[in-house]
Amino acid sequence: MKLGLNSEGMQRANRNLVFSILLEKKNVSRIELAKLTHLKRATITNIINEFLEAGVVREEGFQIEVNGRKTEALGLHVPNVVILSARLTREFFNISAFSITGEPLHKLHRAVSTEDDIMNIVAGIHADIDAMVAHVGVENVLGMCVGVPGPYLRGRHNVAIVTGFEQLGRIDIQKDLEERYPFLVLTEHDSKLSALAEWKSLDPAVRAGENSLIAIQSIGIGIGSGMIINDRIFHGAVGIAGEIGHMGVNFNGPAQKGQHGMFESYASTGSVRKYMLERMYEFPGTTLTDASDYLQIRDAYLNNDPLAVCAMDNLAWKLAYGLTNLIFVMNPSRIVLSEDYPFCQNFIDKVKADLRQMVYPELLDTTTIQFSTLQMDSTILGGYCLVLDRLVKSDQLLDTLETMRTANEKR
Repeated sequence: MKLGLNSEGMQRANRNLVFSILLEKKNVSRIELAKLTHLKRATITNIINEFLEAGVVREEGFQIEVNGRKTEALGLHVPNVVILSARLTREFFNISAFSITGEPLHKLHRAVSTEDDIMNIVAGIHADIDAMVAHVGVENVLGMCVGVPGPYLRGRHNVAIVTGFEQLGRIDIQKDLEERYPFLVLTEHDSKLSALAEWKSLDPAVRAGENSLIAIQSIGIGIGSGMIINDRIFHGAVGIAGEIGHMGVNFNGPAQKGQHGMFESYASTGSVRKYMLERMYEFPGTTLTDASDYLQIRDAYLNNDPLAVCAMDNLAWKLAYGLTNLIFVMNPSRIVLSEDYPFCQNFIDKVKADLRQMVYPELLDTTTIQFSTLQMDSTILGGYCLVLDRLVKSDQLLDTLETMRTANEKR
């Protein structure tokens, strides 16, 4: 693919813009491309002709209607090229292969035990990645991202500091994988990948009118979040921006690692069981027992059990208290709660009602608060998004695809 006729930089920028829209829209016409890019139709025609010649775009064989006119539909055609995305937690390692347009193709799952030696865990991770690479063909892998728990510190050494999985900090995951595989390898904090997936899932018109998003995950006793600002993951100085679970909300609260009253001690899903036990004897008609876990409490809440409602209302208030800090400090356009919180209107309405007691209405009314609507693991989906995002924003995607195509033709 030849790049650069008059101004190489402008030509490349135009091609990347058109390719990005094709990625997002799936099927689009030349007329739509001209409208969306604000490029002249002649420019669009030249770019599409080059894409057709290079074999990365095809005419789909049907027409779509634009402004009352029917015109030929175009779509990306990059067969066999895949993006790998994986997630490591205290309990499992999952890896999925996606087509370049985001369709999930294959996946593998491996249970992880923090009691096992870290070198055995890493060997298992290598085995699963090797198996996936062998299945799709190393020559077809555009890149890979692995989401890891945090805090995840970046620098000369990349270190994950995970309570209950401290030995993970002995491994520089980024360096380990970069040295092992010939394609682009990225590693990122799992909650940041989740936030990126939530951001990319928004309608482009919505994203155009907003500039920031915070996605909040709570799994057990922890709370993590990722922040997107101006279409990019916000990392902070060493990568730990978004570790809101460590935010202090009660100076007289219980101490963890020398810090008192951390947000996650009060607003994580794991704290609900404590709230239930504190009020259990006030609700003799409850279906819950002192052995009930979070999932049982959540199910009881959805069935309007009075003790479960009391415990979840307490959680909602504590969550709103911490969100108040985020709203005043970050002023995000949108806050997304993970599916671990009770996925029902009553819960989010309670959070919003409590927020209105602490945040100016004028400010709260400009902040959208919602549940995640994604139908798959947001960290895994975010890894796919990050690989594409990195290649597009670094102006490497088209060149990488051309290199892969040329190499495959020579085989």
